[in-house]
Amino acid sequence: MVKSGLIYHDEFSASIDYAGRQGASLRAWFVKGTPYQSFYVTQGCPILSTIHAILEVVRFPDNRRLLVRLNNGQHWSIFTEVPVFWEQSGNQLHTTGVFSGYLRLAYVPDDVQQNFHTLTQYSTCVPVGGRVIYEMDLEYLRIQYNFMTYGEGRLLMLTLPHHREVLENPRYIHLPGLSCIKGVMGAIEGNTWFAREPLVKTGWFSGQPIDRKFLDRIEANLEKDVKTHHHSPAPDPYFFGKGVAKMARLALIAEQIGRSELIAEVVGNLKRALEPWLTGGNRNPLVYDLTWKGIVSMQGLGDRGADFGNGWYNDHHYHYGYFIYAIAVVGRYDRGWLDAYRVPILAILKDYANPFHEDPMFPRFRHKDVYDGHSWASGLFEFADARNQESTSEAVNAYYAVYLLGLAWEDRDLQEAGQFLLSTELRSSRVYWQMGESSEIYDPRFKANKCVGIVWGCKVDYVTWFGDLPEYMHCIQYLPFTPITPLLLTPSWIHEQTGILERVLARKDPIVEPKWVAYILMALGIVDKDKASGRMLEVTEFDDGNTATNSWYWLATCGPCQ
Repeated sequence: MVKSGLIYHDEFSASIDYAGRQGASLRAWFVKGTPYQSFYVTQGCPILSTIHAILEVVRFPDNRRLLVRLNNGQHWSIFTEVPVFWEQSGNQLHTTGVFSGYLRLAYVPDDVQQNFHTLTQYSTCVPVGGRVIYEMDLEYLRIQYNFMTYGEGRLLMLTLPHHREVLENPRYIHLPGLSCIKGVMGAIEGNTWFAREPLVKTGWFSGQPIDRKFLDRIEANLEKDVKTHHHSPAPDPYFFGKGVAKMARLALIAEQIGRSELIAEVVGNLKRALEPWLTGGNRNPLVYDLTWKGIVSMQGLGDRGADFGNGWYNDHHYHYGYFIYAIAVVGRYDRGWLDAYRVPILAILKDYANPFHEDPMFPRFRHKDVYDGHSWASGLFEFADARNQESTSEAVNAYYAVYLLGLAWEDRDLQEAGQFLLSTELRSSRVYWQMGESSEIYDPRFKANKCVGIVWGCKVDYVTWFGDLPEYMHCIQYLPFTPITPLLLTPSWIHEQTGILERVLARKDPIVEPKWVAYILMALGIVDKDKASGRMLEVTEFDDGNTATNSWYWLATCGPCQ
């Protein structure tokens, strides 16, 4: 067969057509969450092949199903829409004549007879696509996962652990023995799932009042940081974005502690930094890519390895999330500026968080996997272990920024999109990256690390792209520290990491870099801010996305206040 190509895709699925000889064709439906792999055969004679020896083929009178036993101990079921006769030849099965209709394959876990019976019951309803919709009310974000189907009968799908925390009135089906890298998969019946996520109530500021014993230190550092961090000279989108986002934090902190005269200075600095990027006047301008319908850096477009792979769509939610955060803060203080640059601002936002289904210029939610709940940071690069994401905290920051821009613009569509992207990212990050004592996702030996460095499609690593020191794996799941961070870094999870973090701080070779010390102390402040603040006095160097002001503000607003 010759591959014809992708003919349909949506948030849950991709359909690929293959053309054969004499009018034969095959359509493959790849749908996330189905226990079957499904195809539609047109006037074809399929051949099924395996690297394992076929020990037994169990046939049934209707000739629409087979149960196949392999020498690796696995059982596989085969279902067809119409009666088909299969012949075995070594490790292959092939039909004796042409047919048209669906062809479905499914792994049958232990308790083979019962599970085969269940899979047979639901074999006639084939998922071919899906769409997610959501709506806010006063307390909750209500989410519907809607699946499109071919055939008759009832739809059988599989849930992941994070789904089962929020589904409303699910009809679970007994189909034990199915799991993946993300844990046990639970079978569920129905074309529509209903879920309910509590609204994220965090706005511009911390939900905790400022501990007044830190006020003098915050104010003293704020005055210095406003003068020091007045521009972001980095030529690439990621480090430039981190630079303007840390400047934006200074404006909000100035407002909260009553230093309104500093806000105008910070906002002016932000405008001067952002405007060249919004107008194409910087030395590495952002351009629209007609092929993949997105915003990429000129340097990244010419060199796939430049700007962290920006031209190949790596990490766009990280890069542009920092942009949108800074832009939202400017918009809080100057709505006219926000409106004047509406077109380029929306282009940057829509590149990674487009809320509209039918927009011809940008895909919907480029990095978001609405089934897995979290994002994938990898772009067009191919990996043996499929897609991956490292920093959950930067993904959370990206979607928090969408929500804040919605607040600044008073735009309900952006607010709802931000709530959906943010709440699902938070939940999946806590389930699949944070390995607290109660987590049952990963092997106990791996779980002892307490956090995952990188989640891939079919494996997890305790490592980062830039190194394997413990501070890298942990801190990349913390930064940046903003008012949304308490919803990601819970006291119980940080408490379980205390031993690991203390060993990092005490390590002599290699000595931990000061910028990581600050982040570690900010995390430890969640469980003991008095001890952390005493040690923060010795820190004199901060990461390029952080400041002394923000570090002290965090310690002043995390944990109990005096």
